[in-house]
Amino acid sequence: MSIKCRFRSIRVRKIEVPVENSARTLIKMKFDPDTVQKHDLELGIREIISERAWVINFFFAAMIISALHALVYGLMVVGFKADFSGGACRHAFIGSAVVTFLGLWSAFSIAGAVKNRKKEFVAKIRGDGNWKIIDEKKWDRFYRILTAPRDRKKAE
Repeated sequence: MSIKCRFRSIRVRKIEVPVENSARTLIKMKFDPDTVQKHDLELGIREIISERAWVINFFFAAMIISALHALVYGLMVVGFKADFSGGACRHAFIGSAVVTFLGLWSAFSIAGAVKNRKKEFVAKIRGDGNWKIIDEKKWDRFYRILTAPRDRKKAE
């Protein structure tokens, strides 16, 4: 089993623009349309599991699930007078917390691993720099937004 990724990368330049009648400057991002490149990446299970995203997402998922299940626990004890001292209710609650945690942890970690591998792949091929990575599905919309000011100026 593997995950196939098709995406494009474009160089991002940060430009400081002075604000009129002020000593401040704003940092604006400019995308260079001449630096667009298509990429195809195939990730296997071993590459996804060995990614560092699993560690940090373990803690994110644990925090989310503990807060969510604490609210559910309080609602069930106070609102529904549920008895968690033993039996099936307690086991079902703990089981649902574990299953929900594992599902959320794996969803966050797989998405994070794919994102990190895309960044590493682009940095390896194109060199260090600021690169925006856009999935192939979202590229048309991004490109329309990128070229809209230019098209508007041509129309005027």
